[in-house]
Amino acid sequence: MKKMTACMMTPDQVIFEAQVNRIRFYGGWDGYFTVLPRHAPMVVALEACELQIEDASGKMFYIAVDSGIVEVAANRVNILSQVAVVAEERHAATAKMEAEHHARQKQNVKDREQGIKSEMELYRLLRQANESQVR
Repeated sequence: MKKMTACMMTPDQVIFEAQVNRIRFYGGWDGYFTVLPRHAPMVVALEACELQIEDASGKMFYIAVDSGIVEVAANRVNILSQVAVVAEERHAATAKMEAEHHARQKQNVKDREQGIKSEMELYRLLRQANESQVR
């Protein structure tokens, strides 16, 4: 059976690159897609989903993505996403992504709280400086 190359990339790194037999993903308006070797060229908007990738040896990989773009051309599939998590068990990648998402949200809350505290301290210092100039 002819193989195709799959490459999963985020802005920071290449997450996955290998010869594969097939890729299955959710493409939003058009529903689920399965891409096999020699697939016709296409570009599809990728919805948040867990991609299923069967490598050349038959091993399955699962990559959870938040959204992105899939480009199929010349027996190569390029998958671009802001966030992607790889696992070797179904639904594990999605669970890992959700855990990372919650951790980022928690850190964002801490960062916002620290920003508010800094702004309040700056406001206090400015008010104190203004009061000392008035005297």
